[in-house]
Order: sequence, then C-alpha cells, then structure tokens
Amino acid sequence: MFRRDFLLTGGAATLGVVGAATGMDRVRGAPDDAAAAYGLPPVAEWTANIIADPPSDWNVSGETVPGSQRMTVAGSTIYTVHNRESAGFGEYDAFLAAVDAETGSVEWLAGYDEQLSQPAVLEETLVISGTETVFAVSRDDGSERWRRETAGRHPTRASVGEDLFLVSSITYEGDYRHRTDDDGGAVEAFDRETGRKEWEAHGSGFYAPVVDRDNGQFYVMNGAWSGFPEFELTIEPRTLQCRNLESGALRWERTPAGNFDFPSIVDDTVLLPEFEGSVSAYDPADGRDRFSIAETTLEGTATAAFTRADNWYVSSVGGLTAIDLERESIVWSADLGPVWRAGILDGLLVAVVDGDELVFLDPATGDRLGEHALATTIDGWAIGTDRFYVADRTEITSYVGRRAAVGSRIEEVDEQGTFGRLSATLAAYFGKPGKVDDARASLEAGEYDRAEEALESAERRQNGADLLVGGTGLGVVAGATGYAGKRAYDSRRRTRAAESFDRLESRCDELAVRLDGGTTGLETLPENVRPSADAPFDEIEATLERFENTLDAYENLLDRAERVETRHERLDTPVRADPIVDVIAAARDEVRTGSTAEIVTRREQLQTAAETLERAEERDDLLQDLGPYAGAPGVAALRSQLESLAVAETDDDADVTAELSRCERTTELVERLARVDEWGRVETDDCWEQLADAVRNRREPPRRLSETVRACETLQEQVRAVDSFRDRNRPEYTGIDDGTLRAAVRRALEQRDSSILAEHVNRISRMEEAIWTTADLHSFHWADFEVLIGDLWAEMGYRTVVEKQTGDMGIDVVAENGRERIAIQVKNYAADNTVSNGVVRETGGLLPRGFDRAIVVTSSSFTQPARDEARTYGDRLELVDGTRLVNLLNQSPLVPPR
Repeated sequence: MFRRDFLLTGGAATLGVVGAATGMDRVRGAPDDAAAAYGLPPVAEWTANIIADPPSDWNVSGETVPGSQRMTVAGSTIYTVHNRESAGFGEYDAFLAAVDAETGSVEWLAGYDEQLSQPAVLEETLVISGTETVFAVSRDDGSERWRRETAGRHPTRASVGEDLFLVSSITYEGDYRHRTDDDGGAVEAFDRETGRKEWEAHGSGFYAPVVDRDNGQFYVMNGAWSGFPEFELTIEPRTLQCRNLESGALRWERTPAGNFDFPSIVDDTVLLPEFEGSVSAYDPADGRDRFSIAETTLEGTATAAFTRADNWYVSSVGGLTAIDLERESIVWSADLGPVWRAGILDGLLVAVVDGDELVFLDPATGDRLGEHALATTIDGWAIGTDRFYVADRTEITSYVGRRAAVGSRIEEVDEQGTFGRLSATLAAYFGKPGKVDDARASLEAGEYDRAEEALESAERRQNGADLLVGGTGLGVVAGATGYAGKRAYDSRRRTRAAESFDRLESRCDELAVRLDGGTTGLETLPENVRPSADAPFDEIEATLERFENTLDAYENLLDRAERVETRHERLDTPVRADPIVDVIAAARDEVRTGSTAEIVTRREQLQTAAETLERAEERDDLLQDLGPYAGAPGVAALRSQLESLAVAETDDDADVTAELSRCERTTELVERLARVDEWGRVETDDCWEQLADAVRNRREPPRRLSETVRACETLQEQVRAVDSFRDRNRPEYTGIDDGTLRAAVRRALEQRDSSILAEHVNRISRMEEAIWTTADLHSFHWADFEVLIGDLWAEMGYRTVVEKQTGDMGIDVVAENGRERIAIQVKNYAADNTVSNGVVRETGGLLPRGFDRAIVVTSSSFTQPARDEARTYGDRLELVDGTRLVNLLNQSPLVPPR
C-alpha cells in the first residue's frame, strides 16, 4: 500500500529545506547494515577557509554575521555565500565563492558590498538576491552576467521554476523591525535566461516562495518579524498564499492558527509545519483542509519539512518526529534536544543537535545509530551525493563515511613508490601487496579499524623500499653518499616536468574541442615540443615554458575571436558582414594550424572588428530608444539616417563616429521632449518643428531648442514642488498666499519661463529645510494653531475635523482612522503658562461621548498634578507638550511659517 510519512526537526535559528532522499533501500531492510556500510563516525576529509587570504583591496574587517555560510551543492562544486556585518544596520561585506567539493580548493571568489541570499543554481549560472537587487553570475568564473533591481530591500530567498525564478524580499524600518504595511515585502518573477522582470506582487512580507511546477503555482509566507539579531523573534500573524506562477495573481490564502514555516509539496498535498506544534495539510487546488495533527511531541516546530520515499520529516525543539500521511498519525519520535539541521545521506538520517553534535538515525524507526561531536557550532549545512558539508563562521569542513575515506586511502597507498620499478619490486618483496589486499578485504567486511592497521603496515613496507633504493642501495653503487639524494631530487623534477607536460597536452585537447574537433595542427604540437627523456633539466623546463606561452597566445586569440563572433550574432540590424566573418575565420585557422606567425596581426584585426561592432551596437541601441516615439515629428527621418549609416566601413571612422554622436544627442533630446510633452502642461509644437528641421538637414539641434527643453524640465520640477507644497500645507500658517502662487504657476507655464517661479520655489525649499522650534508654535494665532494640529494628525493617517467653536471648553479636533476615534483638546499657551489638571480632567470627561482616546496638545508644558491626573485614565488619555509636538512636526512634511 502507498504510504507517505514526515518528520519534525527542531532549532529556533534554522529556516529552509534541508535535505532530499538518496539511497533509502538499504536502510528500510537493515538500518545497522546501512550504518556499517557508510562507516560511523564520519571522517573530516578537508577544511577550507574561503577568505583566509582575500585580495588586499577587500574590506573583511566586519564581524561575521550569524548564519553567514549559505551553501548550495551542485555537481562537484559548493557555492557558498559568506556575509559579514560592518558598522551600520543592514550594511554588509559579502563574499561568494565556488569551492571544489572533493578537495576544498577555492575555484573562484567574488566580493560584494551588500547582503546576499543563498545561491539558486541554474544550468550555467547562479542567481543570488542582494540588497535591493537580484543578479546572475557564471558558475565557471563568478563573472556577473546581469543585474536587476528588486522592490524590497532585504532578500529572503530565490526559488527556481521551469522558465522563471522567483525572488522574495522584505523591507525593514531599522533595528530589524519589519514593515507590516502592504509594501513590507514583495515576490518578483524574472526570466531565467535574461533576468527580465515579468511581474511583481506586494504584501506585508514575503518569505521563501516554494514552486509547484506541476500545478503552475507557488506557495509563500506573508507576514513579518522583528528582533532578529538576538533571535528573540516577535512574529506577526502570517498567512499562507498560493499564487499563479505566470502572473503572480493570488489563487487562495489561508491563515493557520499559529505561525508557521516553509511549506512542502508532497504529491497532491501542501504540508505546513507550525511553530505552535501542529502540522496541517491543504489541497493545492483551492487550499481546503486535508487534515491537521496537533500533538505535544510537535511543540516548538521551527524548521521546514523534507521528504524521503516513505517519510516526511519536520523539526521540533525536542527532537525528530515522523508522521504517516495516509494514516494521519505519528510513526515515531526521537528525543534528541533542539535539532538545527537534518537530511538524508546514503541511507542514514543525519541531524545536527544543538548546533554542535551530529546524530545518525534510522529513518524508518528513529533508532539512534551513532553520533559525532563537532569542534565548533554549525553556521551552514549542505548535503552532496556521498558527503556532507558543515560550516562555522569562517570555515567549511567536508565529512565522509569511513568506508569512502578508507577506500580512498587504499588507492593512495597502492600507488605509492618514489623510485619506480625497483622500488615497487622491493616493496613487493617486503609484502606490501598482501597488506593492501588485507585492507581491501577488511573494507568489504566493514572492519575499518583492521583495514587502517593493514594500510599502516603496507606504508611501512613501501617506505622501507624507498629508503633502500633512494638511499643506501644506490649510494653504495655510486660510491658516494650524496648520489642518492641527488637522484631523488632529479626524479622529483622529472616527475613535475611530466605532470606539467600532461597538463599542457590536456589544454591542447580542450582547444581542439573548441575548434569543433577534427584534425588540427594542435594535435602534432605536443610531439614537436615533447622533451627527450635524457635532456638536461634546464632544457626540459625551458621547452615547457615555450609550450605554455604558445598555448596562452592561442587561447587569448580564440577567446577574442569568440567574443567578436558573439557580439556580431547579437546585433539586431546587420552590418557588412564579410570582413568580420573573414577575420574570425582567419583567427580560428591560425589556432587550428598551430602557427604563431600571424597572431599579432589577427589580434589587431579582431580589435578593429570589435570597434566596428561596438558602433553597430550603439546604432541598435539608439534605434531601440527611438521605438516608443515613432510617431513624433522628425523621428522617422532620424531612424532612417541611423539604419543607412555604414558602421562597418573602416576608412571613414571619424565621420561615422561624428554622425553617431549627432544621432545620440538628437535621440536624447527626443526622449526629453517626449517626457515634457507627456506632462502636458506646456506648449511643445514649435519645439518638435525645430527638432524635425534639424534632422532633415542632418544638423545638430539648435542650442535654443535645448535651452527651451531644459526650461520646460525645470518648470516641471518647480510645478511639482509647488503642487506638493500646496497639498501638504495651508496658507493659514505658512504665510504664502495661495492665489498668488497659482497665478505665478499659470504665468510661468504660458511663457515657458522658469525664472517666474524661482523665488517662490526657493522660499518653499527654505521652509521645508527649516526645523520647527517652540518659538514657531508661539507665533500662531490660536485658531491657526488648531488647524496645524488637525493637519499634523492628518499626516499620521487620520481623517480630521477642526471644530469651529468660540470657547475652549469643547473639542478642538476630532481624528478618526477606522480603528479609533480621538478627541483632541488644543491649548496654545505661552511658555510660562502651564496646563493644569483641570484641563486634563475636562478632556478625560470627553471619553464617554463616543471616543476611544483623548489627547491634550499644548505649545507649553503640563503641571505635575496634570500628569498625575492623566495617569488615572491609563493609556486612553495622552499628553503632548511643546517639546514632543516639535519632534512630531519635524518628522512630518509640514513646514514652519518662515
């Protein structure tokens, strides 16, 4: 019968899908055999520090961020992000590295001045979310392919779909307080190949979209938290949203009873682990409940689930729990303590307990099979095919089972021997092959200690043979004690030379493949430069150096030819192609034939071709920029001039460059004039006529036209500043007559003269830059002061009404926002006239008249009895004195009357 189970793992600081099923058949039948076959405890294979020796111009002085090692394993490479926090909130120095998963060597390293998310792996690129950006880099060398801006400031994760990848992000207000409005987060979809943004969706905070390719949708958490640096999370209510993968449109939304973590997709079910200890299952089509399990063993669920053939595993503070999805019941629970990471490796369930201990369990029963203590607390985690990798804040360590470690050592020992056949013969005489065979037999039996003992014995026999051949034996034959040492040194030099030749010969093969195979001159090149076995070492090394320099020249030439060819194929409109195609073919032939005679000439020709293509690309960019304005006067003629421009000619480069520059400046003016025209507040017909006339006559646009357009742009900025000021402020307290301001705007637009508004805009700017003081408060008439308070609370998001009454005994301002209704009593007193407790008591008496809260606002201060009286009303009555009022005004867009 079909069964599907899951498991819960614990750890308050761990978020993310942590594993996938591999090699499960052995464990189902015999878990002890699986543990023996893997070999417990695991062996540390290598340790790498990716920023042990960074470039001198990189800043690595900041403290390492918790959770800084974010690793992804793809094939034989680990891609890891290392974030380091510097002085201010949200400021990071980050490093992205590719590490060889088998040796720990750093293949490439790139530095960034932003926070980075965990890399998402595509076929040839990595996609990473940065601060306000998403970008792709080459998996081969880390070079950046493209970069795009994102809607949210802080990325949470990128997820890969069939044609798109999704990036979720959130926005903090500071001190890790997450914004909770509708712009607190975003999910954006980008084309996998080009990075073009396809759509974006906004919410209060999106985390880690999970793609469901089968149903053409994705699931995402929408919510907020704060307090992240100390891991004292204040979690706002979250919802689980299902959205269309192609458009981002909301399909359904559920609000679980408690906060939850990343969902998982198992067949036709959406599974959701919740922090409060339950697990829920939903129908992916409409979000209907499938089932819910709430058990005490699940309390404190904190990490996402991962699946295997029969189980689904989730984490809890107390340990691990497996649940049968068909029976909707718990299969087993393992009391381990907080589990930070977990995953399936070679038939074993591996759990990181309390951050510093590895525990191995049987996934079917939960039985504990072994453990291994770690030297430091884990900061990152990833699982490969037969290895797993853990990282602290500075290093990555690869772990492998004893079976694989011992097997690798057997091959190394079997190949040992410094002095060739004589050394191997003596080692065989001493019994080394028998010990190696004993080690292999012990390995097959799972007796790893006996295998290592046999290997140590084999090594001692090999070392004895090497010592005899390289030392005493040949020393006696030569009749000189130093001869053996010299032979050993010479042998090492000859070995290194042979290795260098093999490496260079491999580079020849790679070049031949890039030339589409077939017979090439490169195939005979190694034979022409192969050093003779009895040649002096200096001659051998000089020959190899020439060989390497020749290959460097070939690779450089072929790289340049391929770049030119790529640029040529990318053009939207053709150039006269024959010369460029011929140059590319000639460069390839130069490499194919193995001749270096014309390499310098070919490089110069390719450089000329690259400059030609650069002009063609510039022309294409201009044609693309003009596309939206095809119907504007003069644009059709300008496009025709660009299309007929002979960018491929090389005998009139100066004329072509000058013509391109003219078209570029004219295109820029078209774009600027179109933006002014779209604004629609000034007349532009005469400007278009002047531009069209300049294009027809192939002249630069007249200077007066550029000045007119600039004046219109300045006017646009000025009018927007005036309109914004008039929307936010009232003439009652700004001292600027609204009628005068509107008349100046009208006159400036009619005359297209920005100088008419300059004085008004300068005054507005000075007012907006001014700082409110208590002296400003005392300059108001009491009626204008009430208007100011009403406007201030309106800026806070309230609908306000200023009550027109002759006395001070009633309500001065009423403020409402749909959630509460507030009565505001306003007292514009001199600095030495404090507000008494009687005024506060009177204001508190307004509460029974349909108000949720009451506020007393004054330009002066309150007596101590007044403050004591306010405390009797709790949080329903608030006092705002002059000092606090000035702070509120300085946080608002309202300006003081100066």
